[in-house]
Amino acid sequence: MIERLLANATVYEFVQRATGSRISEARMRKILGPIRPGTRILDAGGGTGIIARLFDSGRNYCCMDLDLARVRVAHGRGPSAVQGDVTQMPVSTASIDLVVLRAISHHLGDADFAKMVAEARRIIKPGGRLLFLDAIWAPSWLPGRLMWRIDQGSHPRTEVHMRAVLENHFQLERRVSYSIYHRYFLATARPKSVVPLPSRPHGTNTDEAVG
Repeated sequence: MIERLLANATVYEFVQRATGSRISEARMRKILGPIRPGTRILDAGGGTGIIARLFDSGRNYCCMDLDLARVRVAHGRGPSAVQGDVTQMPVSTASIDLVVLRAISHHLGDADFAKMVAEARRIIKPGGRLLFLDAIWAPSWLPGRLMWRIDQGSHPRTEVHMRAVLENHFQLERRVSYSIYHRYFLATARPKSVVPLPSRPHGTNTDEAVG
């Protein structure tokens, strides 16, 4: 029943606001700092593009979501919007300055969470950034336990778990934790440098002898 209600884009936005999206937006704005004009922003798994107002460079913001109804809402209010899967983003390599992953990881199993983070690393330009936000699994926090019972996502994780997955591809730059109804983990990160494989002399056989 709850999942059917939240599938409606209008209800989805109402729930976002009722559960403190404005507070999280203020936190995101603070941790990001000024964003230079022309910054290309992809809000991956961005629903209806509700956070587009965070960014002054409106025409350089794109909301991507798997749900076509939400994509249509985002497109109708102005931002660029595209349908796409966060584990296989339809975006060119090294083409985005800022990738936003907001409240999406808890909808994904461990393998897909890892794929999403790897995809974010692939599409971010050298020198670009990741903005990551999600609720924390904290069983001792009663309001959060109640919220997880009604949340569509079925993969809540601890902050330690989320950090470990991010740090496979990113160097965390700034991070904060805060509470509304959930407890949240918010961070900015820079892509780790790709270490090239050592070159081999021409003609070297790379197969090891067996036996």
